[in-house]
Amino acid sequence: MKGVHMKTFEFDENDIVVDTTCISDTPDDILYFDIETTGLSANRSDLYLIGMGFYDDDHFKTLFLFNDDGCSEPEILARFANHISRYRYLVSYNGDTFDIPYIRTKMQQFDIDCSFDNIRSVDIYKTSRRYKKLFNMNSVKQIDVEDLVGFQRKIFISGGTLINAYKEYLKTGSSDLLDDLMTHNHDDVRGLISITEFLNLPRICNELETLDVSRTDDFIEYTCSTPKLPCRITYSSPVMRINANDRQLRILIPVTQKTMKFYFKDYKNYYYLPVEDMAIHKSMAAYVDSTHKEKATKETAYTQITDVFIPAPSHEKNNIFYDTGINGGRFLRLSDELTSIGQVTTQYIQNMISVVFH
Repeated sequence: MKGVHMKTFEFDENDIVVDTTCISDTPDDILYFDIETTGLSANRSDLYLIGMGFYDDDHFKTLFLFNDDGCSEPEILARFANHISRYRYLVSYNGDTFDIPYIRTKMQQFDIDCSFDNIRSVDIYKTSRRYKKLFNMNSVKQIDVEDLVGFQRKIFISGGTLINAYKEYLKTGSSDLLDDLMTHNHDDVRGLISITEFLNLPRICNELETLDVSRTDDFIEYTCSTPKLPCRITYSSPVMRINANDRQLRILIPVTQKTMKFYFKDYKNYYYLPVEDMAIHKSMAAYVDSTHKEKATKETAYTQITDVFIPAPSHEKNNIFYDTGINGGRFLRLSDELTSIGQVTTQYIQNMISVVFH
């Protein structure tokens, strides 16, 4: 029988600089990891590589545990179990679905004591998939997200090719094959670290702060600070335009001046006056001749106001005006509070962009 043998490789990643506060204020609490296997089922395949990235001496390092002889899974798993015990966060890409269940099953197979109870899983895939439409991605594979942040891989090999390369390496010990296997997983771990800031996207709404407000006849522009963004973000719709990068977000809101309708929710308490094209409360309608009034419906229980308006957030329910009818565009009257820095403005911006970032 072959002797159990595991190779380890360690690298300094001095060129990787990302904001990890979206995971923890203590970078030393975070471990990134990725595995390579010969199949999807832990019961019918082998684990041949575990790659890890972690913060050490104020910069990232990567460590790789390689099953060099096809027999050292227990050694790799034991080393991994010992290593993760010092961390509070385990970061992966689709790890909740594949990597972690696979590792758990392998730990049970080889009777290796390892508890995941004290470490929190952070699966970046669960966040990135929510923004597929925003970034116009055909898929949300890790490599697609890496492209957005500008991470450049040294090599790309498909999963099937990797499996065959590993099996051939076990037969030949080819240094070229070993280099391909290691480079691929090295790219996986470095790429995983590089897309960390995608985890900031759900935080934007709650943590933005308004820095500046400027207005023209046609638009209001709000400038806000945000958590560190992974890449430039642009978004355009009839009700807003967003341009965000680094730690700053600008949102352009159209301004319109026209006559709009305000609908009374308790329409059964109103009468509609066809000549005046407006509804009045029944207490006032008592003084109007019955030939000049009719009971209001949901569609006719409104009054009309000419003013300056801006689009209303989609879930806003109070003080809403409509441009064409009860199913038309929804607007808010433009107030002084919405054109100056303050909580009202910040809340408005948060509500507007929630459709994009939640």
